[in-house]
Amino acid sequence: MSGFTLQGTHYEVADLRDLKVIDQVRLERWLAKHPDLTDLRSFEDLLAVEHELVAMEAARQVAARGGAEVPESHHPEENVLWMVGVWAAKLQAGEAAPLDDLGRFSYRDIEWDPEPEPDADEGKAEAAPDLPRDRGGSDEA
Repeated sequence: MSGFTLQGTHYEVADLRDLKVIDQVRLERWLAKHPDLTDLRSFEDLLAVEHELVAMEAARQVAARGGAEVPESHHPEENVLWMVGVWAAKLQAGEAAPLDDLGRFSYRDIEWDPEPEPDADEGKAEAAPDLPRDRGGSDEA
């Protein structure tokens, strides 16, 4: 699982679906009290935004693999999802994380764990053998 360090403390990325029901209810109450920050009103709204962001990232990766230049795009509720994600990670770590402190961090304060290097031998047993690249019928034998 990936993680990040914020203000000197390391956290694992939390799955929002693992939030306790009481925390989901508290979050919904907080969302209702802050219509100036977000249009989201329910926990299901938040999960829908998370799903949309995952789909947007997957589409960007597919387009980039195809050689397309992919402009960076953002969901209008992305910042709210970031705030809730950090809050959920703090709860998961056992911290008292009041909702009134939601979002009291800068993106520059987050240091992400490095991506693990792919294992050089991983998947080789299942991989198909390389096919010859030149199928033009050269004279070489």
